Amino acid sequence: MSLTRNTTGSINPATKLIDFNGETGIFDYYDKEKKENIELGTKIEFIVLNELSGITGWSDQDESAIWSNEVEKTTEEELTIRTKKGVLISGLYRKIKKDVISLGGKYCKIVYIKLKGEDTISRLRLKGAALSAWINKKINTKAQSIIVSGTEEGKKGSIKYKVPKFEAKDFDDKDYAKAVELDQELLAFLDERKETNNEKSEEMQEVVNDVFNDEPKEEIEDPTKSKIKTEDLPF
Repeated sequence: MSLTRNTTGSINPATKLIDFNGETGIFDYYDKEKKENIELGTKIEFIVLNELSGITGWSDQDESAIWSNEVEKTTEEELTIRTKKGVLISGLYRKIKKDVISLGGKYCKIVYIKLKGEDTISRLRLKGAALSAWINKKINTKAQSIIVSGTEEGKKGSIKYKVPKFEAKDFDDKDYAKAVELDQELLAFLDERKETNNEKSEEMQEVVNDVFNDEPKEEIEDPTKSKIKTEDLPF
């Protein structure tokens, strides 16, 4: 579900991949040029451009990050899960879910966003408790922007973790206008990537994966489960 419609384009325009750290409650991203994690803090504001699904994680066997292609509908589009050593498994998520988990992978949402104060596209990767909080939010992202005002505490057994608090905020006219512009750029790439689902697009995807393949951080597993029942949700 996109903010606007289509133009043309060729390469993924996202400039950074942002993660939420469930231990510290901080959003950060890996800067490949500086070769270090850059912290954005516990509070961020953004406009949602688009949402896709994918797989992330870590393979002990391959000693590598796990990643996949991004899809709009997990019930209709196949996921191809990879490590640095190659393809691990491919298929519809509901058919390969158990194998993905056993291999060290986990479902995630890739939310393309425009951060407040920035004129570029970023990707926000949400998994675990942060993903559940995102799914359970009651915000119309086509009519309102998102602000993370802080975190809430979660706990399972002796393990404590933090969950982002997603809240709605009225669009800023200037930010919205820029978001519409960026969304056109993003849609151009997504449309082309979908249409060229062949060897050429496979090579393009590997380039994109290389750009965003930051070293995975140590994570706290969170059992939080969403109560929402939607056919496109894998859990």
